[in-house]
Amino acid sequence: MNVIGEFFRTLPAALSALWDFGDGFFGVILMVVSGAMIALFAGLAYRLRETQGWLSSLFGSMAVLLGLWWTLGIIPSAWIYFADSQKDLLADSIIPSQIIIGPLGVATNFYNVFRDSIVMIEATVVLAAGAWLIFALQKRLPGGLAEGEERGPTTGGYK
Repeated sequence: MNVIGEFFRTLPAALSALWDFGDGFFGVILMVVSGAMIALFAGLAYRLRETQGWLSSLFGSMAVLLGLWWTLGIIPSAWIYFADSQKDLLADSIIPSQIIIGPLGVATNFYNVFRDSIVMIEATVVLAAGAWLIFALQKRLPGGLAEGEERGPTTGGYK
């Protein structure tokens, strides 16, 4: 029970350190503006889909690029820097530094394993959600031919 009590005693200090690490309100404003830009680009891509295909693709690509920049670049990097800079605060109070079962140390560097596992899990979730989103968008918005364009002849494959 002491471990749980230590966790809740350290949690306010850890959240305060996270707030300071993210530059407080400036960091929140930056994330909100980036989210608004992603929504704007995705909305423009959707609105221009029927009339301006290339421009729609450009805005869609910008939305995806900005989203991936945050989810696969900024957030994992910030987590690594935060976890390393606050190791004295987080180790053994919020994140165990080692796991020992019996006389042998099972994971003597568990803090680093946990830190890196969070990045791997986040990347896996982002990539899985991205794949799901791609298939959902393809199903909902199937590609079509431009107005007046006809389908070319099919050759039946390589000869």
